[in-house]
Amino acid sequence: MKNIFLTVVIICALAVAGVGGTLAGFSDTERSLENYFEVGNMDLKVTVGDSQTLYDDPDVPAIVDAGLVWPCESQDFNWDVHNVSDNTTETGYVYMRIKDITHYEVYTTKFPEFERPEPEDVAENGGWLANKLTPAMGEWGQNSTLSDFIEILITYEQSIIVGNNTPWGGAGTVYLSDMIPDGWQPGDDPDTIKWIYLGELKGGEVGYGDIALHISNWSEEMWNARYDTNLAYFSDDLPFNDWLTNLFQNDGANFTIEFGLTAEPIPDHYLINP
Repeated sequence: MKNIFLTVVIICALAVAGVGGTLAGFSDTERSLENYFEVGNMDLKVTVGDSQTLYDDPDVPAIVDAGLVWPCESQDFNWDVHNVSDNTTETGYVYMRIKDITHYEVYTTKFPEFERPEPEDVAENGGWLANKLTPAMGEWGQNSTLSDFIEILITYEQSIIVGNNTPWGGAGTVYLSDMIPDGWQPGDDPDTIKWIYLGELKGGEVGYGDIALHISNWSEEMWNARYDTNLAYFSDDLPFNDWLTNLFQNDGANFTIEFGLTAEPIPDHYLINP
């Protein structure tokens, strides 16, 4: 009898020790609910002039609308870029570029199609000016050359980014045609057109910019220096000395301004101003 009792005690002890069976012990679980992963956003919008409207593609209006421009009068146009991202701690990088430059002849009520101002005709085809027979300089301006003479100044947050206007036409002058590679035509690879770095722009911030355009009076001396010619028909203190400016009467240039906002900087070899 004692042996049977001892055997039962040993079996119970082994069971408690976990030998030959499964034990019931303490346990607990907790759950973390409503976990999520959401991708943030980055969105660039543009305001033009005094308007407070935030524009997106394809509804951004023309920033530059300069008609009947007079030589030596700067045309200034302001614009703002808005990073409307919900994340106000992340930094974006804002850029702009100019592309799709084309040239054309301007027709007005006084000078309808195929009619040109007489001074332009004389400058292009030769003729009399102030009792001097000036030579034919050929077609300029509308003939894919006006952007070679439009001086450009781009500022951002009151800092000059591209160009120099002290003075216009002096050292450091940048022309509209400098914004695109030589020989580039609309429809060519847009990646070959370099960007202009403007600055950093965090979510919720606004950047203030301005673009100024200007065309100088082209004197014989300026033309000689640029094109290695020997024009000397008028004294440099006479207004007629600037007769080459007549080449650009009623000529126009059309172009696209594109803005970009990126989460990472664009590599320097894609920039005009690295």
